[in-house]
Amino acid sequence: MGLQSGLRDALLAQPASFKKKKEYTLLEVLGRGGFGKVVRAKWSPPGGEKKEVALKIIPKKLVTDPTIVMDEINVLKDLDNEHIVHVWDHFESRDKYYIAFELAVGGELFDRITKVGRFTEDDAADCIRQVLEATAYLHSRNIVHRDLKPENILYKTQDPDSPIVIADFGIAKHLATEDEEVTSMAGSVGYAAPEVLLGKPHGLKVDMWSIGIICYTLLCGYSPFRSEDKEQLIRETTRGKVVFHDRFWKHVSNTARDFICKLLVVEPKDRLSAAEALAHRWMAGESGDGTDLSTNIKENFNPRKKWVNAVHVISATRKFRQAGGAITPLDSDESDGGFKTAESDDDVLTASSTSRRLAGAVGALKAQTATDVAEQGIKSLDIK
Repeated sequence: MGLQSGLRDALLAQPASFKKKKEYTLLEVLGRGGFGKVVRAKWSPPGGEKKEVALKIIPKKLVTDPTIVMDEINVLKDLDNEHIVHVWDHFESRDKYYIAFELAVGGELFDRITKVGRFTEDDAADCIRQVLEATAYLHSRNIVHRDLKPENILYKTQDPDSPIVIADFGIAKHLATEDEEVTSMAGSVGYAAPEVLLGKPHGLKVDMWSIGIICYTLLCGYSPFRSEDKEQLIRETTRGKVVFHDRFWKHVSNTARDFICKLLVVEPKDRLSAAEALAHRWMAGESGDGTDLSTNIKENFNPRKKWVNAVHVISATRKFRQAGGAITPLDSDESDGGFKTAESDDDVLTASSTSRRLAGAVGALKAQTATDVAEQGIKSLDIK
């Protein structure tokens, strides 16, 4: 009787939504991280179509503020765009949160590029166009992603013509108006806009800076800023000067360079919006000379080495300021200078491979010390 009573009490203690768990058959683990894990699962909703999903499982003990998880769900649940990963369902148990995402199985952006036999400037423009279409959709709804980077850009399927989707909305914000700004520091060094690194209020335009970094890297295989020292990296980022090394950029059009320069502008109000970027002449296509850029990209880009370690924005800038560093932004309309970066999976709490990009619900919560990560992570390419 006591055992039955205890079992009944345990079952009764579960949240109401826990009953949904029986609709899921858990398969293999897709990835693990500081947030928990992501597993492939079969979902059989009552009266609905069965489908495979990426089920993110987050132990509640890792979440200091439950609203963080709900924020991610609330941001995604009403979005309907082919270039944004979809949230199908969510529920919870006494000790875990469960979020069912659309399963993107085509791999990460740069993983795909380094495996294809040919990649041209027009191919790069097509990738960026899809990212911009998703970003313009988000911004039209006053949603800022705040963590756009290659790891969060996936191919939906293995098909050569698969659409691209944006994932990992763990630190996204739904703003009240298009002009609203937030003050919480979140993002990743190397992609975060200068105003974020400087601790200034920021809004939708931070995503446009990130797209500029992604675009630059997509065309040559390395990041535009490349300091080996983490404090110097932040300084160079806030200066925003960009250089196009002739060795790797001689076959890239001036139109593409102009596009990048208009995104990598330190002053947010002077940065292109998503709608303006889509209207830029580079997005019309056929700007490049058809040269295969994949050799340079493969030579310069190692996704498991160059981008695997980094410094979380909060940790990096706090440590920098505690050390007495002064960050002084300069006007960045010029196109000479540069920086280099790497990215930390643990700092932003992403899981590996496809599912790694889905894991962001608690990414902004983990304050990891910058020292060890920075020492290993911010290593530059030897670019002359």
